[in-house]
Amino acid sequence: MTTKKRMQLNLCTLVCFAILCIYSCNSNTVSDFDGNKYTTITIGNQTWLRENLKTTKFNDGSPIATGFNDKEWAELKTSAYCIYPYSMIDGYNSSQEVLESYGALYNWHAVETEKLCPLGWKVPSNDDWSELFKYLGNKPITKLKANFGWDENGNGTDEYGFSALPSGYRFGGNGSFGGIKTISSWWSSTESDEEGAWTRNLDSSGVEEKIGGMMQIFGQSPEIGNSNSYKSGGSSVRCLKVIN
Repeated sequence: MTTKKRMQLNLCTLVCFAILCIYSCNSNTVSDFDGNKYTTITIGNQTWLRENLKTTKFNDGSPIATGFNDKEWAELKTSAYCIYPYSMIDGYNSSQEVLESYGALYNWHAVETEKLCPLGWKVPSNDDWSELFKYLGNKPITKLKANFGWDENGNGTDEYGFSALPSGYRFGGNGSFGGIKTISSWWSSTESDEEGAWTRNLDSSGVEEKIGGMMQIFGQSPEIGNSNSYKSGGSSVRCLKVIN
């Protein structure tokens, strides 16, 4: 092989390596303390995890409490998580299957520790959620929803890869579960009052609906799906990258 051809080959190898590096950097994965891996998606100026959080540990390695019955859950004033019961979901045979599909449900006491998301990530504030919905513009509910998994013809277009699935919720008033396959509910880090904090919620139809005593507000404003929820309630968490 001539020196010229060898130089051309080396140059080609370097270019290919650079391209692979670029793709690798753009397809970053993030891991929680349990070792669950998440891919990311950038929407506007925000970078989000593409899935709901699944961790059973805080980012310092300490365990999050679980295993509470309905009454115990409703009375909690400390951090906890739960997994939607697989016995209440057609086609599911284990809690692990549910966790993989929908993630865990956390109370707000877990959120307020600021240790729930992986290091460098956070539970979004209510203003962060407003920024997302404002960027999405017309029909934001449809754009966020996955194009599968929603009952009542509620599938979305998933235009940005947010892939919102209807993971349900656990009602803070009595600890009961509901909304699987029809409702998504995510915590914000923003407290609303002594007993409540703000969540963002989507349902199958995208219209106003009352859930367990909480009025959901659906429409075409940045406050879409904004709800004052009991801190003892169980909702999903979708982490947002911290901008330094």
